[in-house]
Amino acid sequence: MDPRRPPDHEGIISRLALRTTAAGTLSGPCVPALFPHYLDKALRLFELLDRRLDAEQTRGFAQAFRQAIEQGFTTSPYAQFLLEYGPAPGNATELACNLSIGLMPLEEQYRRWLGGGAGASPHPFGQRPDARVMDAAARLPVTATPTRPRILDVGAGTGRNALALARAGRDVDAIEPVLALADRLEMAAANEELPIEVIREDILGPDVRLAAGGYHLVVLSEVATHFSLPQLSDVFRKLGRSLAPDGALVMNAFVARDDYRPDDVATQAAPVLWSTFFSRAELENAATTAGLTLVAEDPCVVYEQARQPAGAWPPTDWYVLWAKGHNLFGANAGETPIELTWLEYRKRA
Repeated sequence: MDPRRPPDHEGIISRLALRTTAAGTLSGPCVPALFPHYLDKALRLFELLDRRLDAEQTRGFAQAFRQAIEQGFTTSPYAQFLLEYGPAPGNATELACNLSIGLMPLEEQYRRWLGGGAGASPHPFGQRPDARVMDAAARLPVTATPTRPRILDVGAGTGRNALALARAGRDVDAIEPVLALADRLEMAAANEELPIEVIREDILGPDVRLAAGGYHLVVLSEVATHFSLPQLSDVFRKLGRSLAPDGALVMNAFVARDDYRPDDVATQAAPVLWSTFFSRAELENAATTAGLTLVAEDPCVVYEQARQPAGAWPPTDWYVLWAKGHNLFGANAGETPIELTWLEYRKRA
């Protein structure tokens, strides 16, 4: 060895690398179509921590990782995988990992949204009612109690539609499964002595009971964006039975462009980003099965912007980009293949 040449430090670095430790959690939405991306990220993390897996270890880890993501996806659109890593107990040179599924129910997401912190708002969906909803209610006849038309607001939230409808002299039943939202709505209705019956149930629940033929108007505003197609079909059947003859169902949903052929990434990621979309054929089949006929269709942004006061538009700082599909496809996506659309159905005689 040349005494004038500095020694090669690779051996020193490699031995000390095993004494370098780190701990943390890698997490993400359980979207099976993104598994290759997640696996690559995890393997690069192990390599960064000087704990590169050999071929057999990689196969075993990949199998367990895929199974966890698929399990989470079938459990809930809000499930996240949790890959926790850190020094192995009793042997800091080894890396211990634990895979699990974390689930934040929709109610907890809303509770955090309402309760404070980043993005919190007392009016998460805006304060004014939807113009489309108020227009539909204005077409209902005005009659004396108890025969006057009754309205059902499904997923009423904090009540921006239900309260406005009641102030306009309508009798309203508001069904809301998130207790924090239902409590706020009930308090607001009581303070104004408005005729609103708050129903703390989930429209998706098997035990929910609605009066057959009891409603002349049913409203689902910014609710169907959380439904899968089987759930939407089930809700249509329930609401179809609850409508009076010639009653109307007004809802908004993301409708896909007719020539759009979504891949698995878009289809699986949409519920995570509150942007579930449907084709017109899917909507028509679900409605027809429930005895409903589509009578009107209008893009939400176009309809609402033309009818809301200038100072009240947009209703929230996120609404327009979300309604145009950018939650799913990104703010710089240009025109997306989905758009939030008002749909009005009538119950067939």
